[in-house]
Amino acid sequence: MVSLVQLSVDPYFLRIGDNRLAVGTLLRANGIFSAEYFNSYYLIIAIVWTLIIVKSNQWKISLITLYSLGVLSSFQRMSWLILILILLTYTVYIKKVDIGKLLLAGLSFVVILLSVSLFYYQDIMNSSLVKERLSEPINSREGYYTMVLDNIGKKPVFGYGNLENEVYYVNLLRITGDRDRATATTGDLHSGYFGALFLYGIPAAVFFTLFVVLSVLYYSKSVKEDMYFILPFLVSILYMIGNLTNTFLFLKYISLLFAIHIGIGKGINRIKEQAF
Repeated sequence: MVSLVQLSVDPYFLRIGDNRLAVGTLLRANGIFSAEYFNSYYLIIAIVWTLIIVKSNQWKISLITLYSLGVLSSFQRMSWLILILILLTYTVYIKKVDIGKLLLAGLSFVVILLSVSLFYYQDIMNSSLVKERLSEPINSREGYYTMVLDNIGKKPVFGYGNLENEVYYVNLLRITGDRDRATATTGDLHSGYFGALFLYGIPAAVFFTLFVVLSVLYYSKSVKEDMYFILPFLVSILYMIGNLTNTFLFLKYISLLFAIHIGIGKGINRIKEQAF
């Protein structure tokens, strides 16, 4: 609700941290958090819990709609993608809903979205979301990833240890032209996988990637045993996909939530083993 107030009434209502532009003169909503991505990922996890815990369909639909609006108001691309993937995974893989019905609902949503966008076309095309986020400028994340691949061969086993080194400084200054980014005062490599590779080397990156992917596979099989395994399963998907363009590995809040949900899954397993 704070996010919606920030987006539609007062952009600085309870705002702390970032105040980056969204569409036109609107700022991205970050709710009660310091950044919009913290806000949206917490809301997505709240959606996961709502799907599993809330029994009343009326309350379930109301809460998921409210939380989803909060995610959309963050104007964070990866959050939107993860929200769609989580809802699709739950609907198709867990609830086994007919694909035809999903396509019809999806097409209806697209038609509504296009209809609304016609009224705000000029604002949308001139917004920072389109100019800086949806387009691929020279300082895009592709440049960061290329830099990692070009330089990891110099320190393949243990990596560079941190972002405060000459290789990072010279390359980020070249890519972005921003001294704050080059000195790691702001920003990072925007990928948990490439971050692990650059900072800790190839072995660490391989094990981290395996850990994340195997978590998804493990809980995808466990879902058939107990509905509560859906929680760690969907949060594992969030963590796996989110790490593609965000450094979740080093975001203590998201990493902690991932660890908690893995713990929930292991706890359920232990209880089931003791019962037998």
